[in-house]
Amino acid sequence: MTNTAVARPAGTDPSRPRNRSVTGKLLAQELRLVSRDPFTLIFAVGFPVLCMLTLGGVFGTEPAHGFPINPSHYYIASYFTVMIGAVGFVMLPIHIASYRERGVLRRFTAAGFSRWSFLFAESWLGLIAIGVAGVVLLLVAAPVYGVPAMQDPLRAGAGIVVGSIAFVSIGVLLGTLLPTARAAQAVGLLL
Repeated sequence: MTNTAVARPAGTDPSRPRNRSVTGKLLAQELRLVSRDPFTLIFAVGFPVLCMLTLGGVFGTEPAHGFPINPSHYYIASYFTVMIGAVGFVMLPIHIASYRERGVLRRFTAAGFSRWSFLFAESWLGLIAIGVAGVVLLLVAAPVYGVPAMQDPLRAGAGIVVGSIAFVSIGVLLGTLLPTARAAQAVGLLL
């Protein structure tokens, strides 16, 4: 008995599976589409950063008698949560509802994609958007205002993860229930 090696194309790793999961393929396509959409990028990343810089510049960095901490540190934390809400309540519902309006969801069903794989891909898209926007917000805030040390990083990290998952889940639910992108925008902004 001799062992013969199977010839593999150059650049392939035998330990990696050849086919990615359906959810992974959908997520890769969604990331590519969102990166080409300037409105989504500006709203999810730019809006919280711009508001944080504006309010931090208006109110300064000196503590006042009724507010004993640096006001800009408060704005950094609050606009980090605004960014989570913007992705969960506005970006995802509008994105999913616009797919329904344009018939993309029907095409996914006709092509044999599982609804769960689409929902998981959209959920991962929202979590990745929150991660990227959060890093951008902190990278802009650090040199301008400084980022204070966390008193309890484990609880803060758990709060960020749980809050992100909750808001993304609500956003995916809204996107699947609301009939149009305008309705999703109205309900998301109201929330």
